[in-house]
Amino acid sequence: MKYIKIFFCFISVLALSSCMDTYTEDYMANVPVYMSYADLRSSVKALPARELEKPGKIYFKDNYLLIVEKFKGIHVIDVSNPANPKNTSFVEVPGCVDIAAKDHILYADSYVDLVAIDVSDVTKIKEINRLKDVYPYAVPPTDNQLRRKKALLLPGNKRKSTTDWKSK
Repeated sequence: MKYIKIFFCFISVLALSSCMDTYTEDYMANVPVYMSYADLRSSVKALPARELEKPGKIYFKDNYLLIVEKFKGIHVIDVSNPANPKNTSFVEVPGCVDIAAKDHILYADSYVDLVAIDVSDVTKIKEINRLKDVYPYAVPPTDNQLRRKKALLLPGNKRKSTTDWKSK
C-alpha cells in the first residue's frame, strides 16, 4: 500500500510539472486596411476603364450601363452598339455596393456616407453632394476563411474606415 501511495505521488508530481504556463501559436489572419474619412470623402473620381471583378447592381442611362463593382466603384459601359459594348471608364466610389437613380442623379453608398453623383453627362461624371454618417459603420467581407483581426473605429478626427483586408 505504501508503494501505491508513493507511485501516485510520483505520477502527480510528474503530471503537474509537465503543464505549460504559456502557449503560442503562429497563424495567418486578415488584418484591416484603413482609409481616413477625409480620404474617403475626397475619393470619388473618374478613372480609366478597368475589368469587372465583382459586379453588382446595374443602372441603365442614355445608352450607358452603370455597373457597381462591389466596394470599389462604378463601371461605365457604352452600349450604344449592343453587339459591341465598350467599357469606357470607372468611377471610384469606395464602399459602394448599392445604387439608385432619379432623373440625372445617381445615389451610391460609400461605406458610411450617401453620395449624389451627377450623371446628366455620363462622360463627365462628378460628385455633387454627400450626406455624411448616414449608414452604420460596417466592415467589408473577406475573401477567405482566415481569422479577422478586430477592425477599430477610432474616435474624433482620427476616425478611419476599414476598406479592405490583407492576409498576414
